[in-house]
Amino acid sequence: MRKALEHPSFPQPPSDSVSLWRYMDIDKLEWMLENGRLFIPNADRLGDLWEGRTPQGYIDWWKREIEKATTDELKATLAYNRDFVFRFSQAFRSRYFVTCWHMNEHENYAMWKCYTNSIEAVAIKTTYKQLVDVLPYYTYTGIVRYIDYSTEKLPFGNLFEYIMHKDKVFSYEQEVRGVVSPTPEAPKDKAAAEDFKHFIQHHFELTSNPGFYAFAPPIDCALLINAIVLHPDCNDVFQERINELCSKHSLPNPERSHRSKPNAL
Repeated sequence: MRKALEHPSFPQPPSDSVSLWRYMDIDKLEWMLENGRLFIPNADRLGDLWEGRTPQGYIDWWKREIEKATTDELKATLAYNRDFVFRFSQAFRSRYFVTCWHMNEHENYAMWKCYTNSIEAVAIKTTYKQLVDVLPYYTYTGIVRYIDYSTEKLPFGNLFEYIMHKDKVFSYEQEVRGVVSPTPEAPKDKAAAEDFKHFIQHHFELTSNPGFYAFAPPIDCALLINAIVLHPDCNDVFQERINELCSKHSLPNPERSHRSKPNAL
């Protein structure tokens, strides 16, 4: 396994063999397999308005610290630091590109409801090791931590904490993330410049949705995908369609969902 980049904002799972799932409609699977790429959207397109933003609990914490300051100079310093952090966190939100996966050893029926729009859908199953191995080596990967956004603050000291924390209302997601955060311009360091060049080559704006930016690095889908599980309510025609798709791309035959209609006794 290629070792995941180490960073305190990206806690690692207990084992690199933990199972990860990605629930998706058929058009997304077809796009992935036909293009040999993983679609990684910008953080501001993930659907949560609080994604990458400052929790209310953190805003309130800064307010209390400023109110407790014993001198005008200290108040001004704290206010400056608060504004500096808030400005940077807002600016960085558009520079995070995030791939999201559900960590679970078993299929989760609720995920079908949350992340698919029809019965023509599948779940990709892989492992943490396999995900790390196929992603570009400048991708940070780790487990999302959940806090009460109304009362708690983020760990201080790194802007990655903004993208690696979510509100507790999303704790059912048990999320693992891969995060790419490119520099705003080509760095002078040779290795970093190569990373930047690779990112730019595979970064694009959707022609069908101006303002929607994504990163879509080439991946080996056969190395990523252990299994494709069919939506529990799909029909035989859809199953045959996925059979053909798997055969075409040298993938294992699709598996029935554990929630599929039971066979007659």
